[in-house]
Amino acid sequence: WPHAKCSMRGILAKPIDSSAVSHRPSLHGNLSGVGSSPAPVRRQSSPSSSPQSPAMAPEILLATTSRNAAEWATQIRAEGVELQVYPDEISDLAAVRYAVVLNQPEGILAQCPNLEAVSGLGHGVEYIAQEADSLPDHVQLFRIVDTKMAERMANWCLWAILNCQRKCDAYYRAQLERRWEHGRIEEYESVDNADFHVGIMGLGVLGGALAEALLRNGYPVSAWTRSRRTEPRFPCHAGRGELPAFLSCVNVLVCLMPITAETEGMLNADLLRLLPRGAYLINAGRGAIQVEADLVTALDEGQLAGVVLDVFEREPLEEESPLWTHPGVRVFPHVSSFTPRDAGVKQVLENWALVKAGKEVPPERHMQRQRGY
Repeated sequence: WPHAKCSMRGILAKPIDSSAVSHRPSLHGNLSGVGSSPAPVRRQSSPSSSPQSPAMAPEILLATTSRNAAEWATQIRAEGVELQVYPDEISDLAAVRYAVVLNQPEGILAQCPNLEAVSGLGHGVEYIAQEADSLPDHVQLFRIVDTKMAERMANWCLWAILNCQRKCDAYYRAQLERRWEHGRIEEYESVDNADFHVGIMGLGVLGGALAEALLRNGYPVSAWTRSRRTEPRFPCHAGRGELPAFLSCVNVLVCLMPITAETEGMLNADLLRLLPRGAYLINAGRGAIQVEADLVTALDEGQLAGVVLDVFEREPLEEESPLWTHPGVRVFPHVSSFTPRDAGVKQVLENWALVKAGKEVPPERHMQRQRGY
């Protein structure tokens, strides 16, 4: 399976150089949008020059390169919590026991020698997975799991499915050209829900919420996962060997998988050829799962009738990308499901309170190191 351009690179656990810190592109829709030139980490002050001694430095670090980092810091502090905040409010990383992160500068977690736990600010946690090998095994890793976020994703996917099912983009193009296409686009025969088979790749919290919504609306559903899942209400395929059977009958394929070494570049020409000719693709998982050149070729050759993309190999999507203007592509800037900030703050603080009390954090919030999500 060829790999996409955006690779799962390793992280070098080297001391942070305050004059040049490497920054990840923002890959997570919940807090998308990274400034073109984030500020470097301010050099840590010595006890003699700092108004706050290292012993008094906050034990919680907020490290994100997202544009709305200030809003997260404000809301966490509104709960009476003291923070060290990347990049300008770092007083002593040795005091940090808990890190709250999203697309954090590479290597910053490895510079926290007393770290006990890390929480991501979203459902996807590839930015934590990329640093997991540099962290001691005792450091607990968490993600946000929120019903409102799952509902938002399901709603966005339902819109995208209906857009494909009723050929809404063709009607919009006709509107722009002032063409009254009565009956010609759908040939006087709308496709009913019961006749539009939806295949879901990835059946975690988000994929499960979408499956529930589809079943309520009368769609035939099937799913594919890397490992075997038991689901009595619809077929659930597992492993590479069952991909042909899974893909052969779907009208629209929805990808909600996390990015791992195994899923990187998976939506490529070989996989797309297994779909029925004229199928649709929706990807709201991660951009590195798709090979965009192969998507364009499949569209041009008629193998795909259309794609709806909320994630891309490189984000922000480059201005010269053919996806912007291709008539078969609908582009969204990684907005399908934002993290509800109030619920996110509540959950990351609750995680830390449980850890400090020696209690178990709900298992669904744990990131599994061996799986990378």
